[in-house]
Amino acid sequence: MGYSFHVDKERRLVTVSVWEVIDKESVLTFRRELSAHPDFHPDFNQLCEYQPNTKLAMTSQEVDELKFSDPFSPAARRAFVAYSDVLFGYARMYAMLMESRGYKNIMVFRNMEEAVQWIEGE
Repeated sequence: MGYSFHVDKERRLVTVSVWEVIDKESVLTFRRELSAHPDFHPDFNQLCEYQPNTKLAMTSQEVDELKFSDPFSPAARRAFVAYSDVLFGYARMYAMLMESRGYKNIMVFRNMEEAVQWIEGE
């Protein structure tokens, strides 16, 4: 999985861009890196964009297992932007799994503009 992320301490926002192939190990590596970042706090909001060329290489069981290692708190607002139907469905499934754990602020969008408006509370 190719990815980059930026932690904006002042805005309390983590922005993430993902490309290539998403698999469970890559997600876990990203989460370890983010958790170790000195400016990261679990209550920060997240804006994650899956680039159009991104592919999914995970089973539904692996997606389910990821809910136990999520570095964000239930208070964080999380917006995922997915352009493909497969990634949109993956992100929605993850949001529903997290909702069952008390995470009520995860939304999935088809375009960045709507995601930014939502994450900024507009």
